[in-house]
Amino acid sequence: MWKSTALAIIFAVPAISNTDCGGCDPSGGNGGTDDTSIDDTGTDDTGDTDPVPCTGFSGLASPAEFDATPRAEPLMELLAIALHPGFTADEVLYTRLASDVHAIRQDPETSLENITYFAPHDGRTLVVGGDLTTLQAMANGTYTDWDCANDWYEMVDVQLHTTSVTIEFEGTYDLLDLADEYSNFPGVTWAEPDSIIGDGPTICVTIDGDTHHYVFDDASNGCPSGCIDHAYYYYTTDSTGNLSEAKSWSTTGPASIPKPAWVDQYGC
Repeated sequence: MWKSTALAIIFAVPAISNTDCGGCDPSGGNGGTDDTSIDDTGTDDTGDTDPVPCTGFSGLASPAEFDATPRAEPLMELLAIALHPGFTADEVLYTRLASDVHAIRQDPETSLENITYFAPHDGRTLVVGGDLTTLQAMANGTYTDWDCANDWYEMVDVQLHTTSVTIEFEGTYDLLDLADEYSNFPGVTWAEPDSIIGDGPTICVTIDGDTHHYVFDDASNGCPSGCIDHAYYYYTTDSTGNLSEAKSWSTTGPASIPKPAWVDQYGC
């Protein structure tokens, strides 16, 4: 279940223009459609002045890192970010996680196809609060202080609500870091990820050298307020992709079967 800190939409939202930012983009281009090269004065040979890329703005990731996101499995991206902090997912770790999880789901002895990482947010949607004048300017495209950031982080949509705006981005990011940046813009009073509340099935991972420990938690019963029942499935993988045999334990199983140590050691 999504916890949106935003309320009902009260204004239509036009497209946001980046012209005040000079159409900057992470690669340093001008983001425009100029048909000719620029001379040293910033003027092309038609007499038009090309937009000037944002100067002095440095984003939280490199152009190459932005180009890699969103990947095919955004939840594995978020899991990679949780395990190896960075604004975007580490490519090697993401690839390993996606491969391992796929292999585990193919295990004929278990049925884990529908269990994935229960992320704290979607990695794409930020909620920003501020005074009404600032929020309205953000929605109608006249708030320019965030233009460079929106272009750099590939903002794709802004929606105005009663006390906030929600901003959707193209990639999958560490939204806590992004919230820190957006909270410093003039007129902004707070910023935070559009969080998920409740509980649900998830994947827990512990990295120990070349060994990855996976606990698939098939949680159920009352999950919107906190799951009551849990069926745990434990696997390990090595750097070559070898998968161990599954071990399992359930909170609803016979009381005579004690909880294995791996549940607490490698579970979430």
